[in-house]
Formats: sequence, structure tokens, C-alpha cells
Amino acid sequence: MMHFMKEGIFMNQEIIKSTLLEQDEADILRFEIEEEHLDVNLNSSECQNALKKLFTQILKEAIYSSVKIKLEIQEGYSRGMYVEVCEEYIKDLNRELKEVTEIIEKEISE
Repeated sequence: MMHFMKEGIFMNQEIIKSTLLEQDEADILRFEIEEEHLDVNLNSSECQNALKKLFTQILKEAIYSSVKIKLEIQEGYSRGMYVEVCEEYIKDLNRELKEVTEIIEKEISE
């Protein structure tokens, strides 16, 4: 929820938890957004489409609050390549979300 004041804009910070986990022998990147979770099967041919859909959902959240994604790795998860890729992806996603939030704040304040 965004709060407006005459002299400025205050935005709430929202942390979206993401977890890299193994489920039914698949590598899953799970995002907890509001009351639901969105899973991206990293082994699926639909992975890119799922990531685009996820990014759109997160952008909707960024309209109302400053969003940051926190990555956690499931205990016992051992596929190092996916850990590295997901860490880099979340880092890039957080950078893009920060840029979008700054643009939104600038547009609203003008």
C-alpha cells in the first residue's frame, strides 16, 4: 500500500522469499508472493515463459511497494550450477526492480 503526503511519497518495503529446491527430482525456484507461491521448474522447456510471467507478477507488486527478493537454498540442495545461476538471476532481478521502483517514484512525484 502506498502512502501519499503533500511533500513526498513513502513506499513500503516488501520482501519476496524465493527458494531453490528439489521437488520430485526437478529443480524448482519458488517465489512466495502475497498468499500464494509461484514455482518455476528450471528443468522445463517452459522455464523462460514461467520466468517472464513471474517477472510480470513481481512488477505488479513493485507498483505498490519497493520489492526485494531474498533467495534461500533448501537444506541439502546440492546442484551447485543451479545455485550459482539462481544467485545471479536474483541479483539481476533485484537490480532491475530497484531501477523500476526509482522510475515509478520519479513519475509519481512529478
